Amino acid sequence: MTNQNTISVALVLVVAFGSAGAQEVPSPSEEAVGRAEEATEQASTPMVDSLADADLEPWRRVVLEQAFQVATAIPVTPYVKDRSRVQAEVLDAFLELGLLESASTRCSKIENWRRAETIGKIAAAMSRRDDVSPDFVRSLVARSDRNHPEDLVPWRRHRIDIQVAMALANIDDMDAALAIESRVDPTQQGKLVGEKIDELTVAQARTLTTRIDAAIETRNLDLVLSAIRILNELHRQFHDETELRVEIERRVDASADLAKIPHDLRIAAILALAQNAIDEGDDANARKLVSRAREIYDAVQSATPFPPEFGAGVLGGIAAKRAAAKDLEKARNEIVEVLEIYEEGIQTIPDVFRAKALRPIAEAAHHTGDPELTNRIVLKVIEAGSTNPNARPRAEDLARTLVVLARIGAKPSDELQSRIDAIITGLADPW
Repeated sequence: MTNQNTISVALVLVVAFGSAGAQEVPSPSEEAVGRAEEATEQASTPMVDSLADADLEPWRRVVLEQAFQVATAIPVTPYVKDRSRVQAEVLDAFLELGLLESASTRCSKIENWRRAETIGKIAAAMSRRDDVSPDFVRSLVARSDRNHPEDLVPWRRHRIDIQVAMALANIDDMDAALAIESRVDPTQQGKLVGEKIDELTVAQARTLTTRIDAAIETRNLDLVLSAIRILNELHRQFHDETELRVEIERRVDASADLAKIPHDLRIAAILALAQNAIDEGDDANARKLVSRAREIYDAVQSATPFPPEFGAGVLGGIAAKRAAAKDLEKARNEIVEVLEIYEEGIQTIPDVFRAKALRPIAEAAHHTGDPELTNRIVLKVIEAGSTNPNARPRAEDLARTLVVLARIGAKPSDELQSRIDAIITGLADPW
């Protein structure tokens, strides 16, 4: 499965502790001091051996619970794949917002392999905390293993395995983590590498950026996407190192072009860098990156335009990051532009894709700070997802829209909540 160009967490370890330069490797005395300090700190910190939920506004909990109930209302037979996929997406939002216990108690409702993957995600999330007992993380790993179906196709098995590997890596069980990583495909391996990025020095990070060039130069889509994922993690970790940050941004853009990755994925990669800048309060750099994403979008539109249901979603994603970077006038203009694309192409957009095309501008509207605009856009998204005569697609769209509201913190108005409740009430045969 692995080869010399595969991006492995072993490469990070080599860079960190092997050939990155003798001056970068701590002396034995420094290592001993570091271990002693770490042991002392851990000994004075009570270890957590149970799951708990973070504090969250009650209304967001209600919205997430509604989303999960809607997903779970989809019949298992014959829709287990669709049902489980949406349930897992909702539980991803639970985890993102710190509701680990609530996510854990709902895992049993997932009827396929995604249950084991979600439990693995819980283990990985807990393993990133400094106050969690390694034995507790291992107990979650064991729970994931117990829910691991037999005879899975490789890509599904690998998605579960990489979550387990990340959890084990974070509790320093590297032998087990590397053994698992060695048998997963390159698209998943980049995730494990990201878990070790925060252990690198700036010099080691520079070395790693050059070493992953070998993977990029293969022009293999999976390897390049994995490389971009690692570069994004380096960008996040070392954002304050201007020279390194700019080099990473150049590499991401150039590697995407070199490998001819799909335009939407290339734009998403640039927007991920913009999100790092937003998280760091660097709105100026975020705006520059968003503008680059818009340049790519415009180039596509002038050559071989995206279909309207696709183009609206891509431009909506750009508008959302633009608004988050406080470039509000341009963001509002792009919201209008998305609505125009949508309205002009609505007759050709299948109803199952309409809400997806509009969802990103709900986030953009929220980031403009205009509650009236946000509720108007969200209502339009919800109506767009409610037109299919079958209940299953309506349920999927509503669950995903509710997740967006919870994630971005956009509280539904009374009018909007009434419409949500009405759609939930109407979910019945035919599915």
